[in-house]
Amino acid sequence: MAEPNESGIFREIDEEIRQEHYAKLWKKYGNMVIGAAALVVLGVAGFQGWKSYDMGRKTESGTELAAAMRLVNDGKTDAARAALDVLAKTGRAGHAAIAQFQNAALLAETGRADDAAKIYSSLSNDGGLDQVYRDLALVLEATLRIDSMDGTLENRLLTLSGEGNPWRHSARELLALKAMQTGDREKALGLFEALSQDPSTPAGMRQRAGDLAQMLKP
Repeated sequence: MAEPNESGIFREIDEEIRQEHYAKLWKKYGNMVIGAAALVVLGVAGFQGWKSYDMGRKTESGTELAAAMRLVNDGKTDAARAALDVLAKTGRAGHAAIAQFQNAALLAETGRADDAAKIYSSLSNDGGLDQVYRDLALVLEATLRIDSMDGTLENRLLTLSGEGNPWRHSARELLALKAMQTGDREKALGLFEALSQDPSTPAGMRQRAGDLAQMLKP
């Protein structure tokens, strides 16, 4: 009779080791994904900001956006955020949205993830914004809220994971990380393996997914 009990104890210990292993993996890779997302939005916002400035440099909000971007590039975060706050409220639609993306990225960089996530949430629900940017905002919101992601946000993220969506790879990676974080090894492994074998997955993400898939295999 002792043998089944001992077996159960060993299984319990093994499961605790697995959970600790997942936690370490999340600690290692979760911050990497969040950092990568911040860089993505900084790049998108910066590029679109300068593009808007070039196309409409005589417009007041275009000039204000260019000035705010210079403050960002110079590392003057507080002054940049103040300028972006004003522009988000008073600028033309496109410039205002870019200002909000950039402002959220700066908030996330300075440890104010919840405030940044609220801005991304607002952007993802903005019917006046192009769908590709609404979807990007959703990905970034999910990235920042992955620890507290509820079913509603996870289901919204799932809608971006289908073929044809430009943010599908990021959505799939986040869904895999969430599964890993909650201990759903099978789901996480399947998603990571699919990402690692998909030639359209960005190279860095494909490598990361492959590494995680190997670590999660029994």
